[in-house]
Amino acid sequence: MQVEELYDLCHWIDREIVQEEISQLYAELHQVLNQNIQPNQAKLPFEKQRDKLFNALELVSLSELPTAQIEILNKIGIAKNVGTDGKKKLENALYINALDLASAAQVVSESLNSINDGVNWSKQMLTPLNRIVEEEEVESIILESGKVLLRIRFANHAKISNLSDFKDWGKAWWEIARGVTMAHGDAPESFEIIGASKGSIILSLVTAYAMAKTTSGIIMEALKVVEKIYDIKELAQRVKHLELSNQDAEKVVNKAATDEKAAGLEHILNSAIAEIGLDKEKQANEITELTKSIKKLVDFLDKGGSVDFVLPDQSADEDESLEEERKTLESRFQEVRMLEKKLLQLEHQAKEEDGIPRED
Repeated sequence: MQVEELYDLCHWIDREIVQEEISQLYAELHQVLNQNIQPNQAKLPFEKQRDKLFNALELVSLSELPTAQIEILNKIGIAKNVGTDGKKKLENALYINALDLASAAQVVSESLNSINDGVNWSKQMLTPLNRIVEEEEVESIILESGKVLLRIRFANHAKISNLSDFKDWGKAWWEIARGVTMAHGDAPESFEIIGASKGSIILSLVTAYAMAKTTSGIIMEALKVVEKIYDIKELAQRVKHLELSNQDAEKVVNKAATDEKAAGLEHILNSAIAEIGLDKEKQANEITELTKSIKKLVDFLDKGGSVDFVLPDQSADEDESLEEERKTLESRFQEVRMLEKKLLQLEHQAKEEDGIPRED
């Protein structure tokens, strides 16, 4: 994660969690529930405290945050206790086990402690970050109207560990950019590199709405394919774990993954051709390059890489012709983040399962 992203996340926590008094609302609900489980005490209504907390949680949206920031929120215990996930968690505790107030009070207490721990972590991080930002004059990237920021994260099996990896993934992303831009009658140079960071290497690119629309559409459909392939691979691992003597079962499962990927690639290509409006006869070269681009992008995502999209702040003088494009991009970016979040949860769940080996 880049310094700017961590700095922005800490300020997001202050703005969305601290200033909106999420901890206080949790504490108020817990106080009433805790009193109601005490012996020989009159039961007090808690609907007012519950509804105030529900309303506040609904206003905390994680959909606009990059994947790297959401991962941090997961690790520090905030993500699952705010937004729609936080509300669902409380609904399960308060409605499904309506008669078990002690369990409900315990859930609220644990959520409150997790949020407080996350807020304290954020405050501790801000002290050194404020010094870094002040000393190095770190500034947020300002995007022009009609431009989109892409943060490409090389992680997991798509990580860059040496110059050979750098060369391979650099070539792959050149082919991805070439396929997308040729389909729009442009060149790979329209994807501008504006920054990079180390760790899990992140490359920052800026491109026009049209390129971002095509790229995000491919990624959105590709993530759906990756999710299906992931499920099939998990089944393959289970078959292998059972040590079945019949190797045909494992072959069938692996073939299913290959077939699913092939069918998915075909669907993604046809969707992109239709959206861009390419002529299959007259623009065969462009479609060939777009096909390569899609294959490289699906491979990148399948190996654990990710792409975040950031739109510029909407200004009053923005070209009206871009408004519909912007709405489409906002919708796609949210769905991409939801799919990435779902895949991340599946990965975490798989790692927590006992006795089921993970495939490298």
